[in-house]
Amino acid sequence: MVISRFCVHLQKNLMIFMSRKFAFVVLLLAMISCGGREKLPRDAWNEDVYNGLISCVDKAPSNSYAVFDFDNTTIIGDISMLLMEYMVENMRFAFEPSESFDAFTSYIPALDLELKGVGRTSRSLALEMSADYTVLRSHIAKGESIEFLRNTEVWKRLKSNLFLLNDGIENTFDYATWCSWAPGLLRGLTYAELTSLTKESVGYWMGEEKLILPKETVDLFDYLRRKGVDIYLCSASLEVIVEAMACDPEFGLGFAPDHVFGVRLEKSEYVEGPLDATYPQTFLEGKVKCINQFMRGEHDGKDPVLIAGDSVGDVPMLTAFPKSVSLVYDCARSGAIADYIRTGACLVQPRYEYTKL
Repeated sequence: MVISRFCVHLQKNLMIFMSRKFAFVVLLLAMISCGGREKLPRDAWNEDVYNGLISCVDKAPSNSYAVFDFDNTTIIGDISMLLMEYMVENMRFAFEPSESFDAFTSYIPALDLELKGVGRTSRSLALEMSADYTVLRSHIAKGESIEFLRNTEVWKRLKSNLFLLNDGIENTFDYATWCSWAPGLLRGLTYAELTSLTKESVGYWMGEEKLILPKETVDLFDYLRRKGVDIYLCSASLEVIVEAMACDPEFGLGFAPDHVFGVRLEKSEYVEGPLDATYPQTFLEGKVKCINQFMRGEHDGKDPVLIAGDSVGDVPMLTAFPKSVSLVYDCARSGAIADYIRTGACLVQPRYEYTKL
């Protein structure tokens, strides 16, 4: 009987011990799990950049914020250029043939100036493009398939000339000219139609892996938000185009429209017209003005704790706030961005080193 009572007592104590041990293990695992979620995954970040980001966030005061460019910074690829390619690949332009010359030449200041690196004028390219566009639209009216159109010399020439014109404008005129010209290709679309078309384009090019949302971007944005750092996008693409991807839950970036700043046109039902002169357009120094005008006031007048970009258009904002940490995604570009990288004043992450989601 004594032995029996002893065995029962031993069994109870053993069960208590085991249950406490199990609870401790569960707690330990939970702590490890939580700790894992608190950390920024290392993935393809190089060591200096990873450590610099951790240090930046650890030192960030309350009500801090970060500012990211979009094309080739937040994503790999240029959302505007890929939209242009999607539109010509699928003949999704909305303007009529009679409007095509004006659409192809909107806001080009000197149509008869020979374009650098092209050897032709904007006028000669646009006249040829307009004629080809008219022929292609007549084929579409007859019910010809896009596959048929893509096999015609007319379509191939239109596509080639469109990108020649794009490159020539970039090489010959200032950046503001290109930003004014590109929306002309969207003539006839409403903002709602452009949003829908952009989402189509993004989905297609993500499937083709020409537009990539790296795991590092998603993880960094999640990490910043969990640490209380607000995030803004400041892009030289049209604001409505960036919003189409950044604000759609399907793509996982998690932005509200009031945290996305891009190029804006004068208000209209349709995507047309000149740049909005009342707004600091978000390229070059305009990015700095945008930060000062729309972001600082929401954050007690503070500078951003982190600014990220990839191109010459981002250099002004990368260098305007000496106390901010600058992150440059290195796309092997020349010019002012390469000069800035050589100063050693920024964190440098190779753009094409990334982890797939």
